[in-house]
Amino acid sequence: MATTSPSLNHDLRYLRAALDQLEDYLLSKEIYWSGSVYSPDHAGNFPPLTLGWVLFYLQRAAALAQSAKQSGEYSRIDQAIQVKRSKWLHAWETKARSEFSSRLRLWRDFLEEYRHHPEDHFDRYRYEVQKRVLLALLLQEAGEVQNAELELLNALDQLLENCFVSGAFIWEPVFQSAFPKESYWYLYGTLAREHSRKAS
Repeated sequence: MATTSPSLNHDLRYLRAALDQLEDYLLSKEIYWSGSVYSPDHAGNFPPLTLGWVLFYLQRAAALAQSAKQSGEYSRIDQAIQVKRSKWLHAWETKARSEFSSRLRLWRDFLEEYRHHPEDHFDRYRYEVQKRVLLALLLQEAGEVQNAELELLNALDQLLENCFVSGAFIWEPVFQSAFPKESYWYLYGTLAREHSRKAS
């Protein structure tokens, strides 16, 4: 599909660039490896290298790769990343926990801003919900996460459910197969403009 190839190429470019620096990143103390991942077409739309974004683009690319050539290219990149993951597993899990903690605070801050002034923040959801997706991906890689953080995430999910209006997949349809509703329910709808408009 014409709409699939550009998105897949974008994701694979990010993963190739990230792979070149992944070991240095894992062994550093930084969570956000700013300025180290650049788009070859100068689109300027790559986020900084973080483990969360690597996991995000791996998941998207796996779903977007359709032809045998695309699947083969994805598999080569994925295998190379998994080799580094296995080699530096402790650093990988430590980085995942650190980023999880950081993004959890950012996600909490957004929902608190929305809770106090929904009319000013509800339309940011399409962008901000990326943080919740990254939290889900990082949680799978972080090993043991502090109970307090898990409790906070559950509380934030409850807050979200209370002001969530179920609906269509919030991102481009081409990405839907990468994020099924069963696991990523918060991508299938949006925030109410006011608290009283809660989904039934």
